Amino acid sequence: MAGTVPQCRNGPPSQSTALAPGYGNAAHVCARQQSRRHAKHWKHAAENGAPSDCTLRQAPQLETTIGDHVYKLRSEAHLWPLYFLHILAEVGGLLAIAPARRWRLTPEGERFLGTAPLFQVPVLLTVWWYEVNWLVAYPFEGMGDALPSFFNLVTLARLRSLPIRTTISFEEFADGLIEKTGLTWTAPDSSAAATLLRSSITRMVIHILANLGAVKREYREEPLGKGTTSRLVAFEITPFGRALLDAVAIASS
Repeated sequence: MAGTVPQCRNGPPSQSTALAPGYGNAAHVCARQQSRRHAKHWKHAAENGAPSDCTLRQAPQLETTIGDHVYKLRSEAHLWPLYFLHILAEVGGLLAIAPARRWRLTPEGERFLGTAPLFQVPVLLTVWWYEVNWLVAYPFEGMGDALPSFFNLVTLARLRSLPIRTTISFEEFADGLIEKTGLTWTAPDSSAAATLLRSSITRMVIHILANLGAVKREYREEPLGKGTTSRLVAFEITPFGRALLDAVAIASS
């Protein structure tokens, strides 16, 4: 999978626009410049829960044990934390990747690593928001080839309207977003469409924001067969998350 990045189908000017050379680079440079202009705002956010380092720097799990058998991952596409960073770095112009060649940092990538994590995080989130096809986080046939037009912008506006440090029902948030954007399940078997669409919001929006310290998640243990499973029931926007979302909005203006 190295060297392959999904087309941009999630941002302006249209959902089906392919990446143009240098476009992702310009977007994340803009985000960094805007966040520097709001240094005091970021300082306040850091004092109210911003991560001291990017949470994605934690070493990902490379194998899973089920019973007596150990399953080892064979592709970075199956290791989402790594694949996620690979996508952001390549689309954002931080890495230069060619088939059968070593990855190398671009000049912009070198400068990026020299900045504080407090400025790195909004850059990465801005790349995700405007430059990447979000379906890479939920690649199921029923989602179709592209999200509804301006799905990312509607999602951003909805998130920014939520109060910070307040418990938000995930199901109400997801159902409202699905209705507002016209998100539909297109596969023939639609018996579990509502659940599957909510899962797409979990993967494409909530988990991404949680990995960057923008939201806190609340789970509930529910019975599943002979065991239990954890279901996302609520989340809250952190003060740092509000600052991140504001930076993403500024980057599109």
